[in-house]
Amino acid sequence: SENFKNYIVATVSGSLATLTEPFEGIGGIQNHTFRYYGGRGNPTYSRIHCSYDSILCSDEVIKRSGSMQAKLEELKPTVKVGVLVDRDGPSLLNEFTWRVTFLDQAGSDYKVNVLDSSLATDDGHFSASVLTTLVIDGEAYSKCSGSMIIPSNGGLVKGLQYHGRVSAINSIGYSSPATANNPQAPIIVPGPPTAVTLDVVSSTELRVMFSSPVDNGGDAVTHYLVEWSTSMSFENVQSSSIDFLEGGSPFFKIIQGLVMGEHYFVRVKAWNSEGYGIPQSSTPVSLNPHQTPDPPLYVRL
Repeated sequence: SENFKNYIVATVSGSLATLTEPFEGIGGIQNHTFRYYGGRGNPTYSRIHCSYDSILCSDEVIKRSGSMQAKLEELKPTVKVGVLVDRDGPSLLNEFTWRVTFLDQAGSDYKVNVLDSSLATDDGHFSASVLTTLVIDGEAYSKCSGSMIIPSNGGLVKGLQYHGRVSAINSIGYSSPATANNPQAPIIVPGPPTAVTLDVVSSTELRVMFSSPVDNGGDAVTHYLVEWSTSMSFENVQSSSIDFLEGGSPFFKIIQGLVMGEHYFVRVKAWNSEGYGIPQSSTPVSLNPHQTPDPPLYVRL
C-alpha cells in the first residue's frame, strides 16, 4: 500500500479544510502533514508566474501566482539584473524564511524597503506579517583590474620562469582561468662585478680588469659600465660601456686620454633587463697615469 497520498484542498473555512475527495486513512490528529505546492492548471488559477495579459494573466492571477524571485524580478526598473532567492520553511510555526540577494551593480549601492508588511490569503480569511532584516550591506564593484605581488612573502626561485593564470569567482564558483601570454622569472638588478683591479698602461692610460658578478639577478648580464673621475664622489664622471662579452671574463677596458700624474677613481657596474646594479670600486681605488722619468740633464764627472 502507499505510505502517503496527496490531497487537493477545495475550500478552507476557519480551521476546517474540505478536500476534493474522501479522506482514506485513520481519523484523528495526524502525526505529519505536508504541503504540496505547484500544479499548472489552467491560466485562471495556475500558480506558475506569468506576465500581465488582459485575458490569460490578470492582476488577480499575478497576485496569487509566482515565486518570490519571480515577483521581485518584476519590480522594473528597480531590479534590472535579477535576484537570487533561497527559502526555508515552513517551520513548526508555519513560518517561511526567504534570503534575497540583489544582483544589480548600478555603480552605487541602493536601499530596498518593504512598502507593506501585511499578507493575506486569497479569500481574506487569514493574515500574516512580514519581518525584514538586512543581513549584509550590498556592495557595487567597479571594474576589476590591477596588479598583485605573488606570493606576498616571497619564496620564488630567482631566474626560474613561472606561468601565471587568473580566475574570477562569484557565488556560483570559479570561472575558467585566463593564462598570461608569456612566463616570467623573478628578476632583480645584478650584483657588483668581482675582482675589479686597476693598473697603469702609460702616461695617459689606465687599465681596469674585472669578472662577472656572483649574482646576475636572475637574468643575463648584457653589458658593463666603466666609470672614472678625478673626484672620489664621482663628480663630473666619464664612462664607457663594454658590450662584447662573448669571450667571457675577465673583461678589461683601457681608459685613454688621461692627464699624466692626475689621480683617477674607477668603478664598474653590471646591467641586465632590470637595470644597473650597484658599482664596485677598483683595487686600488685610484691611480695616476705615469711613466718612467726622462734622463737627467747636465750630468758631469
